[in-house]
Amino acid sequence: MIHGKWLVLDRNCEVYDLLAPYADAYFWDLTTYDIVPNSIIVLDGFCRSKGSLSLGEYVKKIKHLIHTRSDLLFVYCKSSEGGETLDWHIPAIGLGAEALSKKLLIIGGGEMDSRFHCLDYEKFLELVWEIEWNQNNLSVIDKIFSTYNKPYKFLYLSGRAREHRKYLLEKFILEGLADKSLISCLEGKGLKDRGISFYHNGENLLEKERDTLYLPKEYEFEQIRDRIGLDYGTSFIKYNFFNGEWLDGQINPPCYIDTYFSVVAETAFVYPYSFRTEKIWKVIMAGHPWIAVSNKGFYKDIKNLGFKTFNHCIDESFDSIDNCEDRVKKASQIITNLCNQDLNSFLDNVRETCIYNQMHMQEVYTKVRKEFPNRFIDFIGQYIKV
Repeated sequence: MIHGKWLVLDRNCEVYDLLAPYADAYFWDLTTYDIVPNSIIVLDGFCRSKGSLSLGEYVKKIKHLIHTRSDLLFVYCKSSEGGETLDWHIPAIGLGAEALSKKLLIIGGGEMDSRFHCLDYEKFLELVWEIEWNQNNLSVIDKIFSTYNKPYKFLYLSGRAREHRKYLLEKFILEGLADKSLISCLEGKGLKDRGISFYHNGENLLEKERDTLYLPKEYEFEQIRDRIGLDYGTSFIKYNFFNGEWLDGQINPPCYIDTYFSVVAETAFVYPYSFRTEKIWKVIMAGHPWIAVSNKGFYKDIKNLGFKTFNHCIDESFDSIDNCEDRVKKASQIITNLCNQDLNSFLDNVRETCIYNQMHMQEVYTKVRKEFPNRFIDFIGQYIKV
């Protein structure tokens, strides 16, 4: 029991293995589970139907329990989503009022607006570190730093279209860096009314549609090389192109060996809270130098986890810029400036930092898993009625 209450877990929730040693019971389907009085119930984050019920029916059931059973405390767990998504998702499915009134607590993948009551967990760090393929390719760091005069300047992998990603892509194309770097873009649609613009010759390039950009065949994972260029009938092709596999978090050694650094355009940018996904963790795990273009304070937050950045070689002042357009503009200038430097010397200067970060990632993985149960217990304790 926790704080005098039973801990009951949805068997599908993303932190089940971490909380299972403390659980008194679990369920596969809440609609058929005989709820124990005086319980803390951790729900798997839901986006679609749950078992035999539609999403609307399931949410209706949860709302009914929340409002009629004061002995129960519900926790919505979706640690694979950041605060930006959860901020709109939870109200959208009909549980916003319950979340705002502390009747529904949240486990998310990053910090959220303080109006919500959220405990964060680094789910993507866990997911990336536990991939066996990645574990078997940790030595790629040796080849990264023993290969000079690389054929490409940087690696830039872009999935879903977002304003900062589109800005960077258009800047790289305009400045001729796209042809000198490894770049993919799996959603080429134009973006309108995003609060950021990039005008060139009177045209806002963020509104410009682009064809899908693939990596050269030799830099794609072998199992999807024959899928390059197929007609997927959608502007966002990733799920079909990857054929249902989660390749997002896998290290692909040639991409890192043949480039000097990665440009990581994280998920959160306008949203003011950090959400660290597979995009940054796989680069750190590979031992590749990086420039992260994300929300204000992203660098500060990752340093708070004990990681080192490259401020001895790279101007990181853009991390503290409030205005989003100014922040991405400054970041793109820094990327251009770095590309014009002696990148072989840059590689020598950042080697020790990359080695440290790769080793530290394992330590953080172990630490966040070990500490989460106690963090959860302390978090719950703030909302238990005495």
